[in-house]
Amino acid sequence: MPWRLSSHSQVCHLAMPGFRTGRPDLSSGFEPTPDPPTPSGALYIFDARKPYGVIQSLADEERLTGWTNLGSSGINATTDETYGGPLMRNFVTPNSKPALNLNGVTNSFALADKLSFVNQTGIFHMVAVFRKAEALGIHAIISTLNFNQAANPGFWFSLSPSGGLYVYVGRDNLSACVSYNSAFTWAPGTWKALEIAGDGTTFYASQNLTSAYTTQGFANPPNASGVAPFNARVLAFPSAVTTFGYNQGDFAALYIWDRKLTTGERATLATYVSQVWGVT
Repeated sequence: MPWRLSSHSQVCHLAMPGFRTGRPDLSSGFEPTPDPPTPSGALYIFDARKPYGVIQSLADEERLTGWTNLGSSGINATTDETYGGPLMRNFVTPNSKPALNLNGVTNSFALADKLSFVNQTGIFHMVAVFRKAEALGIHAIISTLNFNQAANPGFWFSLSPSGGLYVYVGRDNLSACVSYNSAFTWAPGTWKALEIAGDGTTFYASQNLTSAYTTQGFANPPNASGVAPFNARVLAFPSAVTTFGYNQGDFAALYIWDRKLTTGERATLATYVSQVWGVT
């Protein structure tokens, strides 16, 4: 009988338009199926295992030139070439998967999207998988709002120096839907799957996907015509004149929906994040 190469020994590399492929993923652990996660309709899925769209291992300390969005919006993240993108770090998550390393000074990603549904409907769900490096300054997760311009229909989600959660969702130039400052602490070096959500009347937050929510009612209803003054900035506040607000640490994933996940979907995502990143 003629010898044939089995399907298990074939290697396929897929190229995404505009990006280059890399080496096969050499990190430990298995990849769940399906992958990306099953809660449907995610607009943004940023995954450090797939910086250019497919599972691959980049060289340690290699600087990223963008981050491919695996969600449905079709908008990829771009870097500021003046400062360069975050660095790839291999084997850094609790189960030795890669993450993006942020210097807390210049590294961030930009989106050509204001994520206006956050302000206009107050309905959203975001999960960020990362560890905070230092207890210095404000560590932004995602924002459409310069920190020094609070009176705007924009938003920011960030960590305070002590690790507490700062959240602002603007309604107009005079008021906010949500202005929130949690009491929880987040020690530097700790991995978490930080969760932030809204259903249009109530804001929800947790330090990981298995914790009970902390809730707060909206101070004002969302503004259907509110439009943020800036496009979104991932891992920094959108300000060209200050380094205040850049994140510092290791960032593994960001998931964004324009709806609030159900209890069952939240549990499914918790299992997925635990399998992929070893973060619970």
